[in-house]
Amino acid sequence: CVTCHMNSSPYVSPTQIAVTGHSFEPKAGACVKCHSDFDSLATTFDYRRVQTVTDSMALVLSNKLAAATPADSATDAFKRAKFNYDFVTGDPSHGIHNTSYAQGLLQSAIANFSPSMGVDDLKKGIPRTFALNQNYPNPFNPSTSIGFDLPSKQTVRIAVYDILGNLVTTLVNQDMPAGSYRVTWDGSDRNGLRVTSGMYLYRIDAGPFTQTRKMVVIK
Repeated sequence: CVTCHMNSSPYVSPTQIAVTGHSFEPKAGACVKCHSDFDSLATTFDYRRVQTVTDSMALVLSNKLAAATPADSATDAFKRAKFNYDFVTGDPSHGIHNTSYAQGLLQSAIANFSPSMGVDDLKKGIPRTFALNQNYPNPFNPSTSIGFDLPSKQTVRIAVYDILGNLVTTLVNQDMPAGSYRVTWDGSDRNGLRVTSGMYLYRIDAGPFTQTRKMVVIK
């Protein structure tokens, strides 16, 4: 704070401004009055790579939001992620003010929202029991399909984890009617990067039903 807000002489007018730095005296639009091209200035002034890191995280989240389905957009996870994105990108300083908070909002949204990977309704009628089928093919490269059955309407979450239990990506996170479905995983993590070869776990949480199975990625 002191680095920028160190001068006791506040902004007064376009012809009478602080010699260096700024004061804490609040004035509407004070930054833009002195820095008419404030957005470009903020991008150029990359203090300790704050703007580069923040912009990179915002781009990851922007791509996730752009890939959201209509069903995704109705979820709380999407709404929270969109709010966080708009909140951070609405600041033309690109995160230079309150950096930890801005980047924390983006990090939280990236971790907690992933667009559905395209769920196919198999049109088999209403199943009698819950089921999470073994993925096919398995092992696989580059993609695999996961089938699941819902005997009743449920909020469904299907997520992929590494062997240590760390979240890799979320394939489904939405309300779904009873039916038989199939979702495809393209072998990428929640940031869009291809995962390494190895064993992974996928888990379904659908109302009272929870089940986990294993799958193997090969290169």
